[in-house]
Amino acid sequence: MRIRPAVTSDAETLADLFVEMEQHYGGDGNHPRSEVCSRIERWIEEQPDAVFLLAEDETGVVIGHLSATPIFPSGGAGQRSLFVKDIYVRDNARGQGIGEELLRSCAGEARKRGMPRLELTVDRANSGAEKLYARLGALDTEKTYMRWEGDSLSNLAGNSQQ
Repeated sequence: MRIRPAVTSDAETLADLFVEMEQHYGGDGNHPRSEVCSRIERWIEEQPDAVFLLAEDETGVVIGHLSATPIFPSGGAGQRSLFVKDIYVRDNARGQGIGEELLRSCAGEARKRGMPRLELTVDRANSGAEKLYARLGALDTEKTYMRWEGDSLSNLAGNSQQ
C-alpha cells in the first residue's frame, strides 16, 4: 500500500470512489460523473492548503482517501488545525490498516505544518471507526456536530442571501 497526495488527474478515479462513499453512507449516489469530476478538480486546484490523500494498493488501484482542511482558530492563541472531513476505505479493503495509515499520514502533515491538532467527527453508529480512532489516541470531545443544509440553510440565511 502507498499513501500519496491526490492530483487533478485523479479526479476520474475519485469520482467513482465518492459515489461509492455516498452510497455506503445511505445516499443515492445519483450524480452526473462529469460534475463530480469537475468539483474534485476545482477543489484540488483551489485549495492548496487542504490535504487530500489517496491510498493505493500494490497495483496502483485507489482503495481509500482522506480529505482535510485547515481551520482557524483552533485552540491556543490563534493556531490552526487540520479538520478531517472524510476518510473512506473501500469495503473490500477494510481491516487492512488503510484508514490508520491515512490518519497517520495526515497527522504527519499537521505536525509538519506546525498544527497542534487533528480533528474529525464520526457518526455515532460507526462504532468501528470510533474504536479505530480511540485506539489511535483520539479524545472524545463529547461535542455534537450540527449542520444546516437545503431548506434549513435557506431559512437561516433568510434575506442575507447574496
